[in-house]
Amino acid sequence: MSMKQSHIILIISGLLLWSCMEQVALFEIPTPEDTTPRVGNFYAVNIFEDHITNELWFSEEPKCLQVKSQTEHVFSGEGALHIQWDKGAGDCEWLGVGIGWNNWSGKNLGSIYDISALQFWVRTEGRPMKSIPGAIGLEDHGGAQAWVGFSRKMIQADQIDENWTQVTIPILAFNWKEQEADVSNLKQVIIQFEASGDMYLDQMQIVESDLQLRSRAEAYYFETDRSQKEVTELFDAGMTSAQIEDDRIMIAVDPSGVHVVTDITDDTPLQNRQKEAEVWNGDALEIAFSFDPSADVGRAYYRTTDRQIGIRATQEAHIWDWKRSKSLNGTFEATTTESGYRTYTFLSYEELEMIPFEPGQIYGLEIAVDKGTNEGRVIQNRWNNPDAEGFHTNPSLWGEMKIVQPEGL
Repeated sequence: MSMKQSHIILIISGLLLWSCMEQVALFEIPTPEDTTPRVGNFYAVNIFEDHITNELWFSEEPKCLQVKSQTEHVFSGEGALHIQWDKGAGDCEWLGVGIGWNNWSGKNLGSIYDISALQFWVRTEGRPMKSIPGAIGLEDHGGAQAWVGFSRKMIQADQIDENWTQVTIPILAFNWKEQEADVSNLKQVIIQFEASGDMYLDQMQIVESDLQLRSRAEAYYFETDRSQKEVTELFDAGMTSAQIEDDRIMIAVDPSGVHVVTDITDDTPLQNRQKEAEVWNGDALEIAFSFDPSADVGRAYYRTTDRQIGIRATQEAHIWDWKRSKSLNGTFEATTTESGYRTYTFLSYEELEMIPFEPGQIYGLEIAVDKGTNEGRVIQNRWNNPDAEGFHTNPSLWGEMKIVQPEGL
């Protein structure tokens, strides 16, 4: 073998060896996994854990509010907050706690606001709570604040008691549009307290979540006008938009207007002597809705495209529009049943002074069933927010209604 051939063999052997080494480097060395807690590409997920730091502040109202770190009752880690408040103890105007997490830097939730939630764990000392009396807000670095009131739907248990309970608030639930707050430049989270309470708080984080706080009803859309008989037959066949305890409600829309059918359980059916703005004070149905699908669901005020209608449940028709302070003309019928009573109502779009509902769109909606006697209302059962009064002034308490087209009808 010549010297030249030997050199060629050595070069080829070296190339083969280098190739094998490269394959080992490329395919056999594992890539370290990113185990840092995050939601999508958002990493500043830890808001509070263990102890009070310079990121936390609270109202300087010692007669009404005490906030302390403690280690006796802890969900995870080494410590938790103990918060005691009584707004009436010292005639205190505002009570709250704020946390400017991640060293008060700007936090951008813009890319995950529809798949994330603010979550923490709470327990009480003594008296259980159905919810936390107050609200929670997110403030941006420009000073704008988006808020949402605490409700039972955020509590992942029947009540808050001496067991640790998870509280989850979807980022979408805050009223961003109404307050013009910037979800891409957040400064801090704020909890505002009302009434009184005694609770421990731990492990506040931003988490991935698909929790929906608003109930959604289906209102049935028909391309042609339907008669009372046709609509009630569909109701009898089981078509239902909303259920409030034992009471069943169906909403249907056609090119001319809105049909509402109810089946109400009531020991003293069809009793109500009130008229006009007082029709709530006895047997009645209240329906609040928007006919603008683009309206901000978090708004705390009525717009001109909102309606609140009261339908008195008596043999004699009486329908009231609170927002326009006028009686409405429509078709109405009420009959007693073995368990209570049934009503049918039709109101035209012309009478409601609204544009027609569109199939596929989602609109704000709240329904309340008022039950009482001729002496007055005894109870009001609400559909979306049974624990919070005030839907007649605050649409942020409403649920949603999707206009759907039934197959084959």
